[in-house]
Amino acid sequence: MAIIFVLASCNDKRRYTKDGFVYEIYGNILNYEGEEKIISIPQKLDDVDIVSFSINDVNAEKLYIPSTIKYIYSCSDNHFNEIYYDGTLKEYCDNVIIDSYSLPSLFCQSDKVYFKNDNGEYYAIGDKLIIPDGVTTVRRSQLAFNVKEIVIPKSVIKIEGYAFGDRFDLNFDKVYYDGSLLDWCKIDLTRSLRTLRTKEFYIKINGEYSKIDQLNITSDIKSVGGCQFSLMANLENINIESGVEYIHPDAFYDCFEIKKVSLPSYFKGLTNYIQTHSNMVVEFTYVD
Repeated sequence: MAIIFVLASCNDKRRYTKDGFVYEIYGNILNYEGEEKIISIPQKLDDVDIVSFSINDVNAEKLYIPSTIKYIYSCSDNHFNEIYYDGTLKEYCDNVIIDSYSLPSLFCQSDKVYFKNDNGEYYAIGDKLIIPDGVTTVRRSQLAFNVKEIVIPKSVIKIEGYAFGDRFDLNFDKVYYDGSLLDWCKIDLTRSLRTLRTKEFYIKINGEYSKIDQLNITSDIKSVGGCQFSLMANLENINIESGVEYIHPDAFYDCFEIKKVSLPSYFKGLTNYIQTHSNMVVEFTYVD
């Protein structure tokens, strides 16, 4: 008796290629294999609505991203002269999730990034990133742009880890916050790690930006969370008033320039978490 084996096609019928894009029927672009120098992520491929994309090893002049995109997955070893997002920066912050493991982000690998203003006109993010008022959360890797300064609105209540990229070696020149120190301490920065390291930090005092040269944590600030001041790379002096109830051990993570700290004696255990250079000694005094 003869046995006949029929070999079925091993092709994955859920994957297709069109216009250089490899995509799935679920709306995910897996890569770009074309040779165009101006690439536009499509809103549709055949009858499939595109909601996410991943591109790797692409060098091109321009990349256009529609505002219908919800996810940007792993994008490595790319370079674009310009990237255009077809929506406002607030729309991008509110709607786009960057794959947590995409470091550096797609936008770090481009020379210029463009968004639309309220009049629908493109403008470039230059050296200063101004986060729009109304943004409440900055997600991981979401605003990892090549900028020197950043302005954070009072509406922000959470900044996730590496939201602005890994700034361990590359500090911001200036970070501006449109609120008071008390307001700043209400932001959830617990997982932000090194994302906001800066040479200079400014808060609003009487409606004007004021540079924080030394940190005064007054008694009206009851709680200081993890990484709350890890951004202050050049912080030297810290004064903590009696009446402050809680300070996270990592509140001053990566502040290696600290020289003097005054604090209530009930925070004595915090001295084990104040970091400095190996050849420096921190002077601790107690206010009660």
